[in-house]
This record gives sequence, C-alpha cells and structure tokens, in this order.
Amino acid sequence: MIFSTARVEFYKLIESVGCRILFLPTYSPDLNPIEHYWFKIKNEIRKVTGQFKDISMAVEHVLKFI
Repeated sequence: MIFSTARVEFYKLIESVGCRILFLPTYSPDLNPIEHYWFKIKNEIRKVTGQFKDISMAVEHVLKFI
C-alpha cells in the first residue's frame, strides 16, 4: 500500500493483519513515469533546435512524433 500521510495507529493496524508497509521517498523522478517522457522530449528538442528558427517550431516538430 502507498500512503502520503497517515497516523501511527493506522500503520500499526495495517501491520497487525500481516501487511508490510514500505515508504516511498518524498519525491523521486525515477518512480514517476512522466519524468522519463520529459527527459526524452527535452533531448529530442535539443537535437532539432538548430534546424528551426524558434523553439516553438522545434517543440511542435518533436511533439508530432509522440
């Protein structure tokens, strides 16, 4: 189970029925799938930026292939 916040009593209740609680880090881009897409998009934009007069055209070009 994943929790953002909960009371200690709730954790004890969950553990008392045999479940194990694992805590995630506050923020981890490795666990957020959208971060992988943003990484790829930014890299593609960097590759084609020189081919276009402005950044908006480069972004539009890259987004066509998603």
